[in-house]
Amino acid sequence: MATVFGTAIVLAWALPAARAGGEEYANAIFWGQSAGRIVDSFAHSRPWWWYLAVLPPLALPWIVWPRLWRAARQLGRAALDDGGIRFCICWFLPAFIAFSLISGKQLHYLLPDFPALAMIFAFLLVNSPPPLETSKKSLWIPALLFIAVGALIALTMPNLMPVKFQNRYPGLASAWAGLIVVAGVVVLWLPVKSLRQSVLTLMGLSIATATAAHLIVMPLLMNSFDIKPLALKLGEWERQGIPLAHMNKYHGQYHFIGRLKNPMPIVGQLRPDLAVWMSKHPNGRVVTYYNVLPLAAKPLYTRRFRGKHVAVWDVKTILANPGIAGRK
Repeated sequence: MATVFGTAIVLAWALPAARAGGEEYANAIFWGQSAGRIVDSFAHSRPWWWYLAVLPPLALPWIVWPRLWRAARQLGRAALDDGGIRFCICWFLPAFIAFSLISGKQLHYLLPDFPALAMIFAFLLVNSPPPLETSKKSLWIPALLFIAVGALIALTMPNLMPVKFQNRYPGLASAWAGLIVVAGVVVLWLPVKSLRQSVLTLMGLSIATATAAHLIVMPLLMNSFDIKPLALKLGEWERQGIPLAHMNKYHGQYHFIGRLKNPMPIVGQLRPDLAVWMSKHPNGRVVTYYNVLPLAAKPLYTRRFRGKHVAVWDVKTILANPGIAGRK
């Protein structure tokens, strides 16, 4: 019944939206963004076992905590007699299996499932029969594991960074990886004497590691996902009265940061609208994307974007190099 009512809520929006948006929009929301991702995803396509491989690292440090495994062993099948545990299993397993069968997969797709795991872990720890060891020795394995991982990242990550990042941020990756090592050492040093203190200590270790991981890869992410430089450039061109267009798909990502005030027409190389637009705007500029930048001409602007290259051409260059704006 919950599935039926949940589907009805979605359709109450989707059907009128599809009717108002037209055939192309209806195909996008019903097929492209749903069935298309399930059968053969146009983005983030991964094998069925991918979530099985990434779940253990995502569940660290809890799954390497001996105290949790000891609690699970002590309760055993008796835990299944609890309705709350059965509810959490019915919450986690079907969703995990469904996500595994869907072609498109991302790490954050699993986030709605994680509270179920957290409640199962909490139930096991709180309800395991006494005596449940309170010695800080139970924290040694997760602490030592994270110290080893942090040290490994500190030694290897600088060599994996592109040369320009090594020059621009010397030693930055190693410094942030050192935060993981320090967090592990603090766990070994803290005088933990209770279950509550143990949970809070591992929680702190998890937060420190997640923070350090984001800071380590931040230079690489900023290089690939920072749209501010191009957005500001487009805003500058618009204020100069230069017409702008965007090849194929545009999601509005440049308008807010660049303070663009006019719509950016979407044009396509395989459709006549690009030629028509260029004929009306001979001084215009077109934003395009490539897996490999063409060598036939030099764009006005280029940078990396989401694993590809974004390039901006003026109309004169496109006309002088037919087809250059439509290459992949």
